[in-house]
Amino acid sequence: MDATIIPFPSGPNRLGRAAVAVGSSVAPQPDPEFDGQAVAEVALELNRLPHTRVPLSDVEEHVTLERCVLAGLQALCESGGRVRLAGTEDHPVLEATFEGRGAEVKAVAATLAADDEVRRSGGSEFIASGAVACGRYDHLSGGATMVYGAPAKTVSLLREKAAPGQVLLGGAVWELSRGVEKLPAKSIETPLGPTPVFVLRGLR
Repeated sequence: MDATIIPFPSGPNRLGRAAVAVGSSVAPQPDPEFDGQAVAEVALELNRLPHTRVPLSDVEEHVTLERCVLAGLQALCESGGRVRLAGTEDHPVLEATFEGRGAEVKAVAATLAADDEVRRSGGSEFIASGAVACGRYDHLSGGATMVYGAPAKTVSLLREKAAPGQVLLGGAVWELSRGVEKLPAKSIETPLGPTPVFVLRGLR
């Protein structure tokens, strides 16, 4: 399994080669006829639930959060994602990249599995909120990689907008995706302009 875990504290967010359009600051629009590699980005931020019934000391809270982080990362990794740890010590962000056919469904399944593990490991004291965004990429001559759909930028933007316990799905691919249960939300501004956003409900 191709997986990399970056231990805390991590530096600035560094997504893999499939998450950056090399040599260009403009996110190109996907071509319907383009048959490049599919890519899905996951970003889940962990926060403690307010007004929880179990009082925790600072040490207990830190240990519990650390347990949640490791459980969430392992769930993403076991689902086939390339995982990273970002965010801050108090508000860690679990990130993962999925590639290939069905990448968006794999990413959703991994997100649900990670959320379950976070809740189980934290005794429902901590909750995951975040997003899944999809795109496609192609390797150009000279070794550069071109990304269509700006999934890395979109997932970061949606993670910041997600309500506690909510996972948002960004990108037009979700309008066509089968097997993913979702609720329509609204469009938001992304590097590609107005982008449809859905709220994840689960998998059929």
